[in-house]
Amino acid sequence: VEWASRLDRLYPKSEELDGRGDAARHLGLGWLAKQSDSPNLTSFLIQAREYMNFDSGRKQDLFNNALGFEIDADTPEEATREIQRLISDGQAQVFTPTESRARRGYRNGGMVHPGINALTVDQGVPVNGIASFRPSV
Repeated sequence: VEWASRLDRLYPKSEELDGRGDAARHLGLGWLAKQSDSPNLTSFLIQAREYMNFDSGRKQDLFNNALGFEIDADTPEEATREIQRLISDGQAQVFTPTESRARRGYRNGGMVHPGINALTVDQGVPVNGIASFRPSV
């Protein structure tokens, strides 16, 4: 699993959320599932895990997990090359950083830390019960 979680390092940090880095991790996870002693059960479990998160990227992650499961490679190195090919050929589902922020409702840029909801700082409107703030300039 550590190998798959590091695949996002092949791409810019700005693409770790819904971008090429995220796709690489999920493709790698799918390939790892196929290598397990119980590939069908492992594939089911990684797919089921996506339903435990209320993440706007679920469909993309499910698709890329399943695509990774179909990778025909004998080693992590071969799988890495195939993952890069699937991403560069447009077969994996990938969003640009701008598309990702829009899909997740992040307006005006900036990353939100895990577990903290985005704030609409430009309008001072609370989101999901968390009060926003206006920095003094």
